[in-house]
Amino acid sequence: MKKKKQEPGNILELLIRENLKIYARILEFPLVAYYKEYDKENKILKECIFEALTSKSSFKDAKYIDWIELTDKEKIPRKYYRFDIIKKVFFISCNGVETESKKEDILDLQRLAVWDLPHISERAIAYFEGRESKYLKSLESVKYG
Repeated sequence: MKKKKQEPGNILELLIRENLKIYARILEFPLVAYYKEYDKENKILKECIFEALTSKSSFKDAKYIDWIELTDKEKIPRKYYRFDIIKKVFFISCNGVETESKKEDILDLQRLAVWDLPHISERAIAYFEGRESKYLKSLESVKYG
């Protein structure tokens, strides 16, 4: 039986560029944490690069490599922000519930967006190269623009 790649706790290997891999840990799909390294022998993920809501198609070519049970902390729902360009209002979104908020309340939050593999790859490569991701920068511009 083929294992579903999007099950919580699954660890997947993603080739993002020739000779460059990252490791995806499914938290509560579509929420995924991306890591720099995975020590399979000791079942330890090293250095979380970022978390992102991720499209299912991003894992089409991913390789399932392991499973580690989620901790209670990893199960905590994440908050994101959304900006309504017509009403010019910010919202905080958590588990599909949106609450109107002020700009100062969203400054530490990531913008609500679902990332595809090309965007995940660019964001990880930017991390490894020590530069800002162009996709992350464009999403965050509403906070500061």
